[in-house]
Amino acid sequence: MIAKYLLGSLFVVVFTILPLLVYGLSDIALWLTEGKAQFALYASFPLYCIVLLYVSKAWINCHNQQ
Repeated sequence: MIAKYLLGSLFVVVFTILPLLVYGLSDIALWLTEGKAQFALYASFPLYCIVLLYVSKAWINCHNQQ
C-alpha cells in the first residue's frame, strides 16, 4: 500500500521537474550551438505533452484494473 503512494509521489515529482529539465537542456543546446538551436524548446514541448498523455493514460489504466 505504501509502495503505491510512493510510486504516485514519484510520478508527480518527475513530471513536475521534467519541463524544468527540458528548459535547462534547451539552454545548454543553445549555448553549444551558438544560437542555432533556438527552436529546441518549441520542438521539445509537444513531445513532453505527448509523453505525459501516454504515461497518464497508462497510469490510469493500470489503476483501473486493480
